[in-house]
Amino acid sequence: MKVHFFRSRAVCLAVLLFLVSFTPAYAISNLAIGQLQNPDTENATTSSPPTIHLEPGQDIKSAWEATLKKQEETKAEKARQEFLAASNQPQVFDDVAPDQWHFPYVMTLYNKGGVSGLGNGCFDPDAEVTRGELYAIASRLVMQEKINMSSADVHWAMPYLDALVNNHVMNAMPIHFDSTHFDEGISRNLLAMFLVSLAKYRGEELEKLESIENNIDDSPFCEEAVFKAYSAGLLTGKGNDLFDPDGTMTRAEMCVVFCRLMKYVPREEVVVQPPKKSDFFVTLPNEDKWKVLPEVAHEYLLDAVANMYVGEDENGVYLHATAPALPEELADCTFRYGMDGFYANSTTYLFQSPAPFDLKPGESHAVYLENLDYGNTPFRSKSIGDNHIKISVYIHRPMYGSSDRYLTVVNSVDDHLQAWDYDFGGSTGKYVPADVSHVFAQVKK
Repeated sequence: MKVHFFRSRAVCLAVLLFLVSFTPAYAISNLAIGQLQNPDTENATTSSPPTIHLEPGQDIKSAWEATLKKQEETKAEKARQEFLAASNQPQVFDDVAPDQWHFPYVMTLYNKGGVSGLGNGCFDPDAEVTRGELYAIASRLVMQEKINMSSADVHWAMPYLDALVNNHVMNAMPIHFDSTHFDEGISRNLLAMFLVSLAKYRGEELEKLESIENNIDDSPFCEEAVFKAYSAGLLTGKGNDLFDPDGTMTRAEMCVVFCRLMKYVPREEVVVQPPKKSDFFVTLPNEDKWKVLPEVAHEYLLDAVANMYVGEDENGVYLHATAPALPEELADCTFRYGMDGFYANSTTYLFQSPAPFDLKPGESHAVYLENLDYGNTPFRSKSIGDNHIKISVYIHRPMYGSSDRYLTVVNSVDDHLQAWDYDFGGSTGKYVPADVSHVFAQVKK
């Protein structure tokens, strides 16, 4: 009996496979395939699986992907028609006229229930959007059914913040629950963080395009979320390749951003720009100082380390350095080299910060360490032995004199070699994986 039972199951399975392979196209409804979700909704957390049309000989995965693609196309066309309809509908707000650029965006969100006026027939499109208004727009569009108005007696925007907090959208955001917080503006940096989190709640993981920093001149002052929101076409710059991370946004601009987030309109197409001169330098805020951007300097400083070594001949121990090539944008820069020498496990100097030497790309120079005196303690050893030598190199722009800078330091203590990167005058150093064994190899034998 047991054999017949398993044979029956095998026959049923064969029949099922035959039907899937050879019957005409049919639909599979409410199909759950692993962890796949249906994004064809404004709230991905409440979606149900779509109907999948399976063609003869087609596997389920490709059928699923084709179905989702078709849904996206249908949804995009529906959104285009709705946006076009919003462009042509009668005026609702006295200060948002049909001939103004933001009219269709405001009206689209108005039709979707995301925004309302301020009363007296006004929308005030040029006013700074507040945090409370941001919370209201987001929760109304993305999680309307999760808004509980019972806390509105605290502040009109509290129910919207509660909905966002309870659904973990605010996890990475600083939150204050006093009324002044709701009435404040929000920086574009924080807005980007909010959008990345909100997109994730909707089932969309925003990714950063490689080298997108080339598009933004003030990128060193932008949060990582800015690059993700910018890469996705949700946020754009303020002109002149500036993002203005500490600036705020108007109510009209916010309507544009949410129309993009919800895919009511096509998102901005982002093309990564090639590096330009402003991508190599940054002027520090509120200071008349500059530095080569770390992501630029790092590459060339490691090249400089690769082209230097400590050697020894009949005249003693020396440092030999050859400066590598630099790009045209850094043509007025040189490599500046400096050294310190210590007794190992001691703060006593063998020599300290002698006059640095500068090398233009392609130039070489050797410095004998025994000629470097610190007080009355000359360095005369023909072998490094247990001594500790630190060699630093950074890109120097002579016409600007002393400045904050990004540098790479090679340390030697006994047989332990390390390369460190420092944002000089700023953050502490960090270890950089790099092969620096050659630097002291000739005197470590």
